[in-house]
Amino acid sequence: MSNQVYGYIIDKIMEELERGCVPWHKAWKTSSDGIRVRTSFVSKKPYRGVNTFLLALARFKAGYDSNYWLTFKQIQALGGSVKGQKTEMVVFWKLLEKPAANPTPENETDYIPMLRYYRVFNLAARGKRADEREFDSTNLARRV
Repeated sequence: MSNQVYGYIIDKIMEELERGCVPWHKAWKTSSDGIRVRTSFVSKKPYRGVNTFLLALARFKAGYDSNYWLTFKQIQALGGSVKGQKTEMVVFWKLLEKPAANPTPENETDYIPMLRYYRVFNLAARGKRADEREFDSTNLARRV
């Protein structure tokens, strides 16, 4: 699985370079919601590492005016749906524990880093409520 994630990230970078765009040379700007960095809408924690690059690139390409991102379950919990909306990958490392191969009193457990991912939607994307009426994500932001 981690090879697929690495491949996804490399493909994103190569796609932009082949278009003649060096994505890390873009002039970053504050979005209309006043947030400078890509941030989880629910936890308000900023994304870090390669996620800032992936989300900034996705925001730029789609023309979104928000730096807030949500998971599918978070959107559902807020009364929205995302049928037909584009997602972006967010990656993180999870440490798996296993008994140490050569245990010592100080180290009885080994940790194996495992690359994981999940998908997020931009707050500025349009979606539908559970009752199929269209909602504007700016109204969704005001309700929370």
